[in-house]
Amino acid sequence: MNRREAFMTIGIGTAASVLSRSIGLTAADQSPAPVKGRLTRDTARPHLGGIALFAITPMRLSGGRVEVDYDGFARNMRFYVTHKGTYTLAVCGAVGEYFALTPEERQRLFTIAAAEKSDRLLVGGASGDTTREAITNAQAAEKAGADVALVLPSETVGKRGDAAMRAHFLEVARAVGIGVIPYRSPVTLFSLDTVEALLEQPNILAIKEQTGDLRFIRDAAVRTKQRIPLVPAHERMAPFNYLAGASGITSGHANFTASRTIELWEWLKAGRTEDAMALADQFAELDRLRATYGDVLLKAGLELRGLAGGPLRLKPEPLPAEGRQTLERAMRQLGVLDRVT
Repeated sequence: MNRREAFMTIGIGTAASVLSRSIGLTAADQSPAPVKGRLTRDTARPHLGGIALFAITPMRLSGGRVEVDYDGFARNMRFYVTHKGTYTLAVCGAVGEYFALTPEERQRLFTIAAAEKSDRLLVGGASGDTTREAITNAQAAEKAGADVALVLPSETVGKRGDAAMRAHFLEVARAVGIGVIPYRSPVTLFSLDTVEALLEQPNILAIKEQTGDLRFIRDAAVRTKQRIPLVPAHERMAPFNYLAGASGITSGHANFTASRTIELWEWLKAGRTEDAMALADQFAELDRLRATYGDVLLKAGLELRGLAGGPLRLKPEPLPAEGRQTLERAMRQLGVLDRVT
């Protein structure tokens, strides 16, 4: 029984136990083959069938200013690519403080990431208040070596509705030679009709879904006959999103939990659903802490592993001592507290 049959016939709860018994139990730890030539939906699909690690942008205080720590970023990137399994690397997304960075800073970060990414696909944030600005930013990401541009429309574009967002994504995709991933957020709620229309543009490679709408994932998988990868967010809902038809998940926690986040999705693909569910539950404390303290938590997690974090640029207060202690306990329970040498 495949995951669609399990989901459709017996429901999400019992589907998990059936899948864990009906599929092999060994998760693969081999990376997808590197893409040669122009990236297509088919060649990108194996890379998108895992996790997307959304990298933070490390910062440091210098002369009273918060500056990008480029050396720390390069070191973090070298740590990320040591992991086995299926994952992509996303740079200058929301947790990468995209809107707090200058175009020049983003360009330099893309260039460093492209040099360090090894055989992984590199996704570069390419948002903008207007379509023209988004095109400029996507072209800059392409020039710096990104394989894919992640396009989050501005709230202004989102408020203009489905047709405007559809045109926005298509114009960006036609203006670049790399892949494009449209971003569905709480303020850019494009419809299933738009997802289906975007299939006609070959370099639109996947859909990032950030709202936690499990029904949307399922309906999109059915409507498109799984012709486009669907990538929702976070570890806690990973088992349910997998059963609904998601191709992978995005993760900010993976900055410091990459081995466990990758393992979670690999277990789901191998049918170890009950194990994956238990592992997903272990991320509950990290979710609670992040909801309380924000993305500075991700930087503190990297620091606890001996990597580069630093303050947030727009809100440079450090993680309070109590939060840091609780984070350390949660990381110890997940087995991700070892320091990187």
